[in-house]
Amino acid sequence: MTAGAGFDWLVSDRARLQFAYGTRDSANPTTGGITGANNSALGVQLLAKPADTLWTGIGYINAYSSTGNLGTITGSFNADNSGFIGAAQINAISGTLNWAVSPTIRLGAWGGWINSDSTQNSAYANSTTYLFSLGLSDPFGRQGDLLAFLFGQPPRLTDGRSATGAEIKDSATGLHYEVFYRYRVSRNISITPGFFFVTNPDHASGKDTIFVGTVRTVFRF
Repeated sequence: MTAGAGFDWLVSDRARLQFAYGTRDSANPTTGGITGANNSALGVQLLAKPADTLWTGIGYINAYSSTGNLGTITGSFNADNSGFIGAAQINAISGTLNWAVSPTIRLGAWGGWINSDSTQNSAYANSTTYLFSLGLSDPFGRQGDLLAFLFGQPPRLTDGRSATGAEIKDSATGLHYEVFYRYRVSRNISITPGFFFVTNPDHASGKDTIFVGTVRTVFRF
């Protein structure tokens, strides 16, 4: 069973503070309940709007995982499992920036760093991830359409040490490239064809690049 609590505090018209705490298996008394579950996480995020066209934020997470699994379900299998160092105390920080350059052009950026420290020995793992985006609203004079480009690095294990002192890290850097176009058919229907490819999948050298085409249709009522 998953349990948690949180709050969202509007500090001012230009700032808000968010807090959340959650656990897994908290209903099982043998795992320690809500404060000592096999997996728990405490997160704090500060969002700010320093200018009418600029949004930014910074976040921090302190978590515990009995297996070292981050639960991101993305990036390399190695990074998502903290290099398989076992039970780990996890600290992560992230930052985000969104800038409306003009009424039709928006730039975005996001990045994060994750540190997993073994609770049983000196093993550790560090991972990074980031994303950059460009959005063009109403391109070609079509109101409601959106053309977007994205580029980033899924979570990658950049450095670490096993319990025996051996180096653990991903062998290569995989990058994600994506483009999509949201075509507004009517007020209630939009179709979004897209295309993305990933180099060095799973951040492993020697793996073939993955190419994927997508089509999404949204109906609003």
